[in-house]
Amino acid sequence: MALGCGGIRLLDCDTAEIKRMYVAETARGQCRGRHILKRLETTPPPAEPPRSGWKPAPATTTP
Repeated sequence: MALGCGGIRLLDCDTAEIKRMYVAETARGQCRGRHILKRLETTPPPAEPPRSGWKPAPATTTP
């Protein structure tokens, strides 16, 4: 079971924002959020923003 997670949104090659952070209720009060935030702040962004591979699912029809 994960204790927490966080996400970064790249705005451009030099700017990013913390998009989301979550710490499981059982892990709160143990500085887990602080560790996640520090890791998000110190992890260098990729050389270029990732390209989205997401494509919408085709519409389905029911007979």
